[in-house]
Amino acid sequence: MYESVFRAFVSTLGNEGLTNWMYCDVDGNVTTGRGNLINSPSAAEQWTWYTPSGRVATPDEVAANWQLVHDRQDLRGGGGGAYDGLAGNTLRLKWEDIDANVDRIARQFASIIEDQVLLVKRLPADAQLGILRWAWAMGPNGVRSRAPKMWTALTSIPPDFDEAGVQSDWRGQTLATKLVLNQLFQNATDAVQKGLPAESLLWTGDGNGKSIRRARGGGVSPDSSIGVAGVAAAAVGAGLVWLGWQTFVEHRKGSTKTETSVADTKGEV
Repeated sequence: MYESVFRAFVSTLGNEGLTNWMYCDVDGNVTTGRGNLINSPSAAEQWTWYTPSGRVATPDEVAANWQLVHDRQDLRGGGGGAYDGLAGNTLRLKWEDIDANVDRIARQFASIIEDQVLLVKRLPADAQLGILRWAWAMGPNGVRSRAPKMWTALTSIPPDFDEAGVQSDWRGQTLATKLVLNQLFQNATDAVQKGLPAESLLWTGDGNGKSIRRARGGGVSPDSSIGVAGVAAAAVGAGLVWLGWQTFVEHRKGSTKTETSVADTKGEV
């Protein structure tokens, strides 16, 4: 994937689920950072944890904190915040370490995905960013089987990026994430139609960019862009956001498809 994708990736995550302590997710898995699973004490020890005094925690301290959190499955329905004040759950990460680790994992995910679907290397940067954001939630392995309709749209000739966005949902996906993914895949369509270099990224991450945000058949003005900040603001008015989503779907149903191909897929898997 292009370097522009990795530079922008953190901006697609917003602050959703962001913590610097250990907690159990809804499935009971010990988690930290930006939804990073740490499903064993040894996995937790891959991070640098700090005690309240600012000292780097020892492996034994990390393991004890992990076990404490893991044993409190009764709190998992309350989200990460339920564990913030848990007695004994005192180890913390540095915020900059979280983003550095996100970058490392994102690059690993990209490599795994590209080994499965070689075409990904030649898709527009916004499409790559959408794929990476999807994989952050769904995992990088067995990607075709996890969202077959999305991958059919991405690997068709020409790729149907708008349809990929529609098919990129999963159970439990938030509306804000749904909008981010659809914006990214719409941006990919825009980039192809404008003949932009594949590595050019229309996503800005701050809601103040210049992407060509279109709804098929009209209804959304040009030169508007939805970054994470824009999505977060929109999500405050949940009813209006949902109406906008339904409008997008209806517009997409009546859309015409671009005939511009972004890649020669010969020989791809």
